[in-house]
Amino acid sequence: MIQQEFLTRILDIGRQLAENRSLDPLLDYAMNAALELFNAERGHLILVNDDGSLDFRVKRERDGRAIDQPEREISQTILQKVIQSQEDLVVASALDDSDFQDAHSVLSLQIRSVLCVPMITRGRTVGALYLENRAGNNVFTKANLPQVRLFASQAAIAIENAQLNDELEARVTARTAELQHLVNELEAFASTVAHDLKIPLSVISGFASILLDSDDRWSPKQQSYLRIIQSKINTMTETIDALLLLAQVHQLDEINVRPLDMGTVVEQVLTNLSLSVEELGAAIILPDAWPVVSGYAPWVREVWLNYLSNGLKYGGSPPRLELGADPPLEGFVRFWVRDNGNALQLAEPMQLFTPFTRLRKIEVEGHGLGLSIVQRIVTKLGGQVGVVSEPGKGNTFSFTLPAA
Repeated sequence: MIQQEFLTRILDIGRQLAENRSLDPLLDYAMNAALELFNAERGHLILVNDDGSLDFRVKRERDGRAIDQPEREISQTILQKVIQSQEDLVVASALDDSDFQDAHSVLSLQIRSVLCVPMITRGRTVGALYLENRAGNNVFTKANLPQVRLFASQAAIAIENAQLNDELEARVTARTAELQHLVNELEAFASTVAHDLKIPLSVISGFASILLDSDDRWSPKQQSYLRIIQSKINTMTETIDALLLLAQVHQLDEINVRPLDMGTVVEQVLTNLSLSVEELGAAIILPDAWPVVSGYAPWVREVWLNYLSNGLKYGGSPPRLELGADPPLEGFVRFWVRDNGNALQLAEPMQLFTPFTRLRKIEVEGHGLGLSIVQRIVTKLGGQVGVVSEPGKGNTFSFTLPAA
């Protein structure tokens, strides 16, 4: 192979080696490339373990067949010498070399020529490239060494990178499994605690209701205390329910997704909010028709409930909420709620979807979990959440779902 052809080929091999991030595919490619590039009949790619022992990772014939033979059939002493000294080995006639007399493969296969080059990167030997040819075929000489060294240098860098990548992936996998186990335990604990908390809270709420029903026995101030107790219990119960829903959305792998009649879903949510809408004198503007999308009705109701509740809390006085949907685009439909409140004063509006973030730092009842639940639900259903805030135009909260 003339020099220009070799350089073009070695550059291409270098790119291919760099693209192989995992060690085993990289070694397979490197072995095949070396046999072809240097016209060798047999080859071994040997790695050095942390303890200094040799790992015969790839043993292959030129025709692609794996070599099924014990590693002892290659002289371990010679390989160790090459790796430890970081010096190349070129033998024109292995049959006549005393160092190879203990190598059974040399005698049985009439191996004539041997070439072994250490693979070195950053002064460290990561392995060795070992090539053989039989009598009468290509004979390795020192003239081959510059080309083989260049190949071995590229292979050494790629092998070290792949080893680091495999080690990193193994650590990430182990750490991810460990974290997932901890998350599962934490969620199970949180779910148990949440359920256990709801029982005494319901008892306290019941007793508070009974006491309020006997209001002739309590002064106005005492009655106000009882109502505060009930209000705080309701807030705690909502927070617990939100935490349970957040955990449920995370834990469920399979969801019963069906085509949704969004008009019915929104109507159910507005029925639940009718008292708040009436008390605040809110105006709700609905579209004439809704597009059909795929989703899970209980979760989608929760999305609308959070968006509309926030619109009622933080909208103008009185609140004006306009609901709508855009035409399907690239398989998704965007739904939105536009309020008439003050524009959000946030450098990064999407941080609102972080758990325990409130829309505004004012005294309004709420647990700060609503929008994080929305994001988790919508993501689980394959969509995305969004928010746009413009001075004088209010705020528009949106979410997308796959079109049915």
